[in-house]
Amino acid sequence: MKEEKKQKSIILMIVDLACEVIVFLNLELNLAILEIKRNIRSAGKGAVQVAVGAFLLLLALAVFICFVIAVLVISLPLWGASLLVALVLAISGTALLYAGKSRLIKSSPVPHQSLNRIKTILDKLGNK
Repeated sequence: MKEEKKQKSIILMIVDLACEVIVFLNLELNLAILEIKRNIRSAGKGAVQVAVGAFLLLLALAVFICFVIAVLVISLPLWGASLLVALVLAISGTALLYAGKSRLIKSSPVPHQSLNRIKTILDKLGNK
């Protein structure tokens, strides 16, 4: 009778362990999904910055062309204003491009934190 109860309790413990592992894996999967979403949002912001920076550099080129024309045709104040606008746009566009590029490089869709937690737990289970 006691041996039968021990076997049932061992079976129940194994079933409970399996249920806990399933719950744990489900929670880790949800955390991994959240981490992927966060990384994608960060990459999206970087892509927008790159696009805006490229657009501003394109505007800087258009203004620079106007500057060259103004220098050839009209007096100093007009080309000075054109040059100033072109420089401001070029500096702004370059800053946005570099900021967006660094943000894109840092982002990764791989859920590193969740993978590290799972690896640590599996290592601990493997050592026992």
